[in-house]
Amino acid sequence: LLFLMILPFSGCRNVDKDKIEYTLSDDGTYYILSYVGANVENLVIPEYYNEKPVLEIGNYACCHKSGPLHNDSKIKSVQIEANLTKIGNAAFQECIFLETINIPSTVTEIGAGAFSICESLRSIEIPYGVTEINRELFNGCKELKSINLHNEIVKIDAYAFSGCDLISEIILPENVEFIGEGAFSMIENLKEITVPEKNKNFVSIDGNLYTKDKKTLIQYAPKNDIESFTIPENVETISEYAFAESSIIKSISIPNSVSSINSHAFYKCSTLGKINIPSEIKEISPRLFQDCTSLKEIVLHDKVTRIDFGAFSGCTSLEKIGIPESVTEIGWYAFSECSSLKEISLPSGLVELSYAMFNGCTSLEKIGIPESVTEIGGYAFSECSSLKEISLPSGLVELPYAMFKDCTSLETISIPNGIDKIDFDTFRGCTSLKSVYIPSSVKEISDGAFAVCESLSDIYFGGNTNEWKSIDFHRGLWEIDKYAWCSSSGNFVVHCNNGDLEK
Repeated sequence: LLFLMILPFSGCRNVDKDKIEYTLSDDGTYYILSYVGANVENLVIPEYYNEKPVLEIGNYACCHKSGPLHNDSKIKSVQIEANLTKIGNAAFQECIFLETINIPSTVTEIGAGAFSICESLRSIEIPYGVTEINRELFNGCKELKSINLHNEIVKIDAYAFSGCDLISEIILPENVEFIGEGAFSMIENLKEITVPEKNKNFVSIDGNLYTKDKKTLIQYAPKNDIESFTIPENVETISEYAFAESSIIKSISIPNSVSSINSHAFYKCSTLGKINIPSEIKEISPRLFQDCTSLKEIVLHDKVTRIDFGAFSGCTSLEKIGIPESVTEIGWYAFSECSSLKEISLPSGLVELSYAMFNGCTSLEKIGIPESVTEIGGYAFSECSSLKEISLPSGLVELPYAMFKDCTSLETISIPNGIDKIDFDTFRGCTSLKSVYIPSSVKEISDGAFAVCESLSDIYFGGNTNEWKSIDFHRGLWEIDKYAWCSSSGNFVVHCNNGDLEK
């Protein structure tokens, strides 16, 4: 409704025989609001409707699954007659059967994502009146083999051609002034990016794209057929997604001149086994090495202060990582799914273990948590199925939800004094857990906290039986069982300081 309210058009909406919905604008021209058909394979956008010119295709007008006016179109081809001047944002997004479209020379603007995820689109001609390739315009067009970027184009925005896997060569226009992050990222078959000599802003070196001053590496061509790559001296920045999904490269040498490596720069470099972190890098950016499945070992120098969101997640071959004392912050999912990681030492100044930080580290057997840690996020060690024992720091006040969920090798745990709450599913599925010490400071134990702990035989409580009975065994609205906190667990005994209680 909000979408319809903000349209800058006054008038009546008309649906013609071809299931195209038109809106008459204030200036007496027609705007295509949406295509509401489902079975037409060859769509024709007419030059006139009711004897008035059709000038614009609206946002999401023909999109397949996205946006407020989506349809389940089977469109294979689109014929647009002259007069049209604008194609709106995501106008044909996810038209997965669309193979061909002609765009008349009258068009001067094509909105962001207009053809994104048009997985069958094979070719397209961009009119000379269009000077900007907007964000995600052809993102995910997997069948697009080539594109003619004419010399009037001055801007290619972020992710414009990302994931266009069949493109092997890109020739930049002479006059392009701006290229957004990841504009040519994750193109599996990209062998070369060519830049005309007259271009004042960019340069190609060995088929890879740099800024003219050669200080920023914008895009590495992943089909370069080089297993070992040395980034040129004087490069200062490696752009977002610069090496993403490079499936040949095994080692990258980075000069000490590099002071910034942007997020996702080495994302899904599945063959990358060796890389150095230059001394000026202070932050390991978000998802920097995510799914680098061949990366085995990495040592971070002592200038690094932060490891960001998902930096090493999915590095399934990573066995060892040295984290320097300089690191004070580690983001969510930083090491999640690092299934070969056996042990890790955390810096003594760390104050928080973030959400899902070691989730799915199935080989992790032991970890030392420094006393400086006062907060641990949910799912921090969930599915660490080899973890047998762990010592928790004394400064914690709460055990978060699903913290040790499905840690099937954990046998015993001592909860430190000062903890006042054990959240839901904290130890759910810890099938080897036999004994637990719970201090008298605990006032609340939530649903599923010790559920499916099949081996649980002894809970040692730091208070008396009345204090145990006064604990709030919190139950959610969907639970009516007062034993929901320990459902399907063993028949344990609660040992209090004035006697025992059975389950």
